[in-house]
Amino acid sequence: MRVSEVTRLTKGEQTRSRIVAAASEAFERDGFGGAGLSSILDASGAPRGSLYFHFPGGKEQLAVAAIEAALAELLPVIKEMLRGARTASHGVIRMLRLLSDRLEASGFEIGCPLCSIVSSSASAPESVRRAAAKAVGTIEHSLAAHFIDHGRSGRDAKRLATVVLSTIEGAILLARVQRRRDPLDRVAKALPQLLLDEP
Repeated sequence: MRVSEVTRLTKGEQTRSRIVAAASEAFERDGFGGAGLSSILDASGAPRGSLYFHFPGGKEQLAVAAIEAALAELLPVIKEMLRGARTASHGVIRMLRLLSDRLEASGFEIGCPLCSIVSSSASAPESVRRAAAKAVGTIEHSLAAHFIDHGRSGRDAKRLATVVLSTIEGAILLARVQRRRDPLDRVAKALPQLLLDEP
């Protein structure tokens, strides 16, 4: 969110925005089960009573809002990375490098804004699982559209989008565990062959 947009928000909207931003980071770092409401409030600097005022559904409603906010932030960036790419793999590599840089800059704590909460969504409430599934599906659709733009059929593009997204998320997990970006760099090198951009 741009500074000019924040300044146009009411005080209540600014408080809500700070809570969601803190929650997004906490869920990304610790997953749904690991993120605590007290630490989220402390990180946001919001008054204690503001959480249930803005999110009467508690942690579940806050997690859904955090997923939606993360997607709203991530999707335009992904589309920008894919737009105008010379080849199918070139756009994905740009996206992958951005995520790699973000992960490394955070000390391997955060990589993809959706990764941790999505991976823990199976044990989360149904509304959180649905929001996570919708977010992943939206990103998968963007990748499939990118592959169609580069000559793949609809069915092939969808299959490739699933494979590429799964590979990226798996590489982020490995990089966080190993605390090094090598898995992501290896995926970037393999993408041209995977996507048949080179023999």
